[in-house]
Amino acid sequence: MRSLIITQFAPLQAERSVQGGFKRLRMFVNALTRISDQIEFLCIVAEEDFAARPDPVELNRQQSSYWGVPVEVTLVPVARRRETFVNHYLTGMVSASRQPVFYHYAGAEPSRAVAAKLASGPDLVFVFQLAAMGAVRRSRARPSRMFFDLDNVDHRLRLRTAFEPPLWPGKFAYAAHAPALLGAEWRAARRSRAMFVCSEEDRHYLRRFGFGDNVVVVPNALPMPVAVARTLDPTVLFIGSYGYKPNVDAADRLLQRIWPLVLRRVPSARLIVAGKDPERIPAFQAPPAQVEFTGFVPDLDALYARVRVVVCPLLVGGGTRIKLIEGGSYAKPMVSTYIGAEGLALSDGIEILLRDDDDSIADACANLLTDEAMCSRFGAAARLRIEELYDAEKIERRIADLFSKV
Repeated sequence: MRSLIITQFAPLQAERSVQGGFKRLRMFVNALTRISDQIEFLCIVAEEDFAARPDPVELNRQQSSYWGVPVEVTLVPVARRRETFVNHYLTGMVSASRQPVFYHYAGAEPSRAVAAKLASGPDLVFVFQLAAMGAVRRSRARPSRMFFDLDNVDHRLRLRTAFEPPLWPGKFAYAAHAPALLGAEWRAARRSRAMFVCSEEDRHYLRRFGFGDNVVVVPNALPMPVAVARTLDPTVLFIGSYGYKPNVDAADRLLQRIWPLVLRRVPSARLIVAGKDPERIPAFQAPPAQVEFTGFVPDLDALYARVRVVVCPLLVGGGTRIKLIEGGSYAKPMVSTYIGAEGLALSDGIEILLRDDDDSIADACANLLTDEAMCSRFGAAARLRIEELYDAEKIERRIADLFSKV
């Protein structure tokens, strides 16, 4: 069987592979390798990625090595347009494909490339995220065996981001884009054999807007790591990709407001802020005491061996947070906001501590840093729950079974 994956991701650098979206995409690729003789990628990529591409033979070799299976890759550059007030704010109110970011993936060239690939007759088509679906819709092709992964419920995330302080007039215009995004999500679901979402919470939310029974929950999941050595060092970890604004805001909140409160309670505590591009965090230029910025970390086992507690003070988000699945898989006790843990079947006071205000988050971190029995209890419970529900091997088998039925 020949499978085609359409995505706006171009995983050409190792640093990108740690991001949540790539980890989710890997689950679907691994599932497709169980049932496919041939896998092709059509990647709609930024101009700099397209310009830096190697020759096709080398590109296929690189990506086959990256995914661990033979694949064939076609890169297509995003569309370009001159941004004006009208097309940046106003036209997006009536069409998701005219909105900033989404327009670039639904332009004429990406759509022609998608139409040509679909005309070649793949047996199964998997579209990853809403931006890539824009090119499919504009191509006017209607493959009969198409699956779509929504990942984040984009219109919901748009509304949350628009009304998160600080507020400014442009944010209200972005909020007015949400109905068009909802319409694009609904049409994408109607065109697909199944539309995948990250959690039961997302599925129930979408059912309120008339989405049908083809909305299927495929949770984010990770391969279960072997146990790492426990540390008694009072070290807290926040990990994320700082090209994603909610992570930037969460890290800045942690550094400026929460971490000084932790230090008052545990003066010997240390904070690790891990992930690529930490210079995008405003507090990076003048961080509080006892903070380490690691940048990209290739060896997660070594990182988590240094960590006592994982914290996730996110204020907005969509989908589910892979950083919490990852922290729990390493048997680390975790402190998160309620929205940070949204969609994950982790119970407050059993597998995780859920707190929203700065003082409560700082108190929870300090309590864990100073109580080894509490750390062990929460870490063991988190690992058990993550292994039960979010083991990638189990989820990939479920995806492959669903694909096979079609």
